[in-house]
Amino acid sequence: TNPNIEVFQKAIERDPGNTFARYAIAMEYRKLKQYDESLAAFADTSEHDPNYISAYQMGGQTAVDADRKELAREMLEKGIEVAREQGNDHAASEMTELLDSI
Repeated sequence: TNPNIEVFQKAIERDPGNTFARYAIAMEYRKLKQYDESLAAFADTSEHDPNYISAYQMGGQTAVDADRKELAREMLEKGIEVAREQGNDHAASEMTELLDSI
């Protein structure tokens, strides 16, 4: 397996609340184009921290790359909602653009 993924998995074992490590695993799988694993890790990140905007944004992008448009729509719509609740207009705008392009 990928050594970076192992490092992040160990970080989660030490601290199950480590949202960034969960997100980093998703990004590592994304780099490897292992989209199913990446999408599962983005979903895991969102379940553990529903306010982590990047998980929706990059999860949505990954779903687009994997040609899973319905999943991409779901992730982006939820991400836009969370971003707006947090007043993050930039992230909401970027996700809206991506959503409109699907």
